[in-house]
Amino acid sequence: MLTTIRKNQKGLLIIVTIAICAAFGWFFTKADTTTGQHVPTLVVGDAKLKVSQYRRISNQQMIAAHLQLPGSEIISPLVNMLGQTHGESLGDGVYPATIQLVRNEAKRLGIAVSDDEVTEIIRNTPAFQTNGQFDESRFLAYEGGDPSQPSEGIYIVQQTPYGPVPGERPVTLSRSGLTAADIKQVVRDFRSAQKIFETLGAGVQTPEWRATQRYELLNQIITADILAFTDAQFESEVDTSDEAIAAYYEENKDRFMNQPRLVVQYVSFDHKPTPAAENETEEQAAARAKADNAAKIAMRRKADELYEAIRTGSSFELAAASFEVSPTLSEPFDVFNAPAALRPAQRQLLEVQSKDAPVMFVNGDHSSVVLLVKDFLAAQPKPLESIRDEVKAALVNANSANLAEVAANEAQTKLAELANGGTSLAALKSSANITNGTLTEGRQVALTAEASAADRTLFAELSSLNVGELSTVIPTADGFQIALITKREIERSETREEEIASLASRLALEATNNIQSEWWTEAIINANPHVE
Repeated sequence: MLTTIRKNQKGLLIIVTIAICAAFGWFFTKADTTTGQHVPTLVVGDAKLKVSQYRRISNQQMIAAHLQLPGSEIISPLVNMLGQTHGESLGDGVYPATIQLVRNEAKRLGIAVSDDEVTEIIRNTPAFQTNGQFDESRFLAYEGGDPSQPSEGIYIVQQTPYGPVPGERPVTLSRSGLTAADIKQVVRDFRSAQKIFETLGAGVQTPEWRATQRYELLNQIITADILAFTDAQFESEVDTSDEAIAAYYEENKDRFMNQPRLVVQYVSFDHKPTPAAENETEEQAAARAKADNAAKIAMRRKADELYEAIRTGSSFELAAASFEVSPTLSEPFDVFNAPAALRPAQRQLLEVQSKDAPVMFVNGDHSSVVLLVKDFLAAQPKPLESIRDEVKAALVNANSANLAEVAANEAQTKLAELANGGTSLAALKSSANITNGTLTEGRQVALTAEASAADRTLFAELSSLNVGELSTVIPTADGFQIALITKREIERSETREEEIASLASRLALEATNNIQSEWWTEAIINANPHVE
């Protein structure tokens, strides 16, 4: 389902678990029954989740994020889709509502996950394995539910699109109120989502005629005569007098602005990670990660203390001196060319609108920056004298494109009046007395693997036309064009039957994705998740 969305997911790692858990304090302040205030309930279809249930499902996100279970590739897009339609009304309830909706649908469809299935998935979870085998001690350390044997947790290697990333600190459920039962529940929920998708996709097939039709489209070669009107052909017709350049500059000053510039005073606390040793063991890697994490925490603590001192009234210089560092005063810079030490703060600096911006404390991967904006130089139009050539080029680009479009539309109108299905484009051009534009005869376009984006766009425009039919005006990256189809043919390969079979599978997958997407949309509408 939603293949494009899936490709852009990093699994449930991208769900900001900590932020959602922290939000409970705000959301549930009005849920105190001892004061007689209304207790909010998350309603998903027939299910009504009270505070404790809602909170527990939300807390279970931590397990999902840590373990990257099978089914994450399904749950994550479902959460995103529900968030797109109900994010504003549900707020932090999007994830719990998604899970409850999956539970509702599994029950409606008669889908169950056995205890044996749950056990098997847990035993095959990499976080609970050592050398590829289930390690019960890792499971128990992660659960951390035995008060007589406090657990520091386990280090988990997260699989990301950029490769495996070792955890910075051990993780455990012992301080979250979650238990082994919650691990099993999350596994059950994620497996239920998988089974729902398997059920929805069962039996979907593509008729052979449809696969053959797609094969012929993909293997079709279209030959056409092309009359192109490029922007470059009309550049010489653009008025580039001093008056025209000045007028264009005045009308488009916002296109020729300097970037706002800042002057800041800053201190950067840096931490350089310890490189991995050759043939490093798992224990050594864990120890190194632990030491690096401790050093990073110490670095951030220093920055935090300096930030608090300045924020509460101390001078930057005096506060920095207590840490045996001296603030650096920057030269004026624009945010996109900030000094290297300030790059972790780029997002915050982009929001600065005056020199009265407060002190900032920004954590990067390996540095923490404390800074104070000393001056803010607002964006101003660049002087025309310094960018005359730039303005002239922009003027020519804008006006030549307009001239090309006008010429193409006029030509298409004249050609369409004369086209009769049997006359070449060259003859039509001559008869219509069209003197501009560049004619290319016998241009072939096909949806090959090597086809450019321009050729693919042209093919899409021409695919519905018959031989002898004239196209409308087709926009291109550098102008406009008109095409007349002269020939269509199918290039049949020796592996035609195998390619058709492969296409049938792809089309069946597309149909399955559509069914799954429609199912989720309908499920959301029917359940009407909301807080009351």
